[in-house]
Amino acid sequence: MTERIAERLELPKSIVQQANLVARRLLPRRNSYNATIPAISAYSLLYACRSVDVAHVSHREILAAYTDAGHMVSKSRLMRISLESTMPLPHASMDKLLRVVLGRLQSSESVVARLRRAKVDPKKYFTRLFDLAREVAAESRDLAGFSPRTVAAGSVYVASLALSAKTFTQREAGETLGMAEYTIREFCGRTRNQRGAAEESQLRLVKAIRA
Repeated sequence: MTERIAERLELPKSIVQQANLVARRLLPRRNSYNATIPAISAYSLLYACRSVDVAHVSHREILAAYTDAGHMVSKSRLMRISLESTMPLPHASMDKLLRVVLGRLQSSESVVARLRRAKVDPKKYFTRLFDLAREVAAESRDLAGFSPRTVAAGSVYVASLALSAKTFTQREAGETLGMAEYTIREFCGRTRNQRGAAEESQLRLVKAIRA
């Protein structure tokens, strides 16, 4: 089963081998977290991808592949395995996630076309966007309730607002890592609130010093 899904997702055999090792460790206790064989398989494949920084494959893509193959696996089931097993999901590095977001946007014909219409060089644009997105992600690391993938996609969108006219949407940013548009919107709102509070605090400090 795992090998067939990996083929659908065009994943290398090394990922399948790693996933099989993970599955062997999870299967003996699968009843304790009420996991089906397809759920163990899906979790193991996702774990294998994350453990070697294959950040371009999201849980949504994996779940969709299992659904297409006739196996119903839910996100909540994967979360339960992660929480209750001894093998919680590893996270890809933030830089890796940011590069995946930017790479997928850069390969979008519609995004590149918008940049060219605005007379903006795509290569220079995405190089600068990466630097700004890293800064936004670093400032947002203390925001609770957001996964690293949401922070990565949201940070790229927030950073883009400082560069030029709108070149891609929140939906397009979210889709690069399989995140919903409303999740990116919520992240953007929380980021604005955080920055606003920081600026207000700084202003009060300056007034106090001058007083």
